[in-house]
Amino acid sequence: MNAPFSWWWAALALALTLGAVLTGRQYVVAVPLAAGAVAVAVVAVLEAIQRQPSRRPAVPVVYAPPATRARAWLGAGRLGREELILLMDRMERRAVNPTLPIRSPAEMVALVHLSPAEFRQYLAARLARIEAAS
Repeated sequence: MNAPFSWWWAALALALTLGAVLTGRQYVVAVPLAAGAVAVAVVAVLEAIQRQPSRRPAVPVVYAPPATRARAWLGAGRLGREELILLMDRMERRAVNPTLPIRSPAEMVALVHLSPAEFRQYLAARLARIEAAS
């Protein structure tokens, strides 16, 4: 049911309340009816709270495959180059050479500062080596 509140609970609580009031001084009947009305009203309120949609917007969990991230890194200029180099290192360690040493900071700086054409050639050559070896 899409309604935020079930009217059946409210109607039952009202009926029990009316029954408790109409019994007058017959407390043996009125007190259990009134207690039942309160209990049903509590259930109605709890159900309404439970059915109420969350006010927070749902944040979708987005998984970006490495190819998508690599494309974004290619467009990021020098900032994305370091990520691409590290991605190539991870790929090579997983596929071919698990003992590949960590790249020195000087080597990383030299690779990051290549011209765009030279950097793409470096990436193409490195991918070709990894594909040939695996």
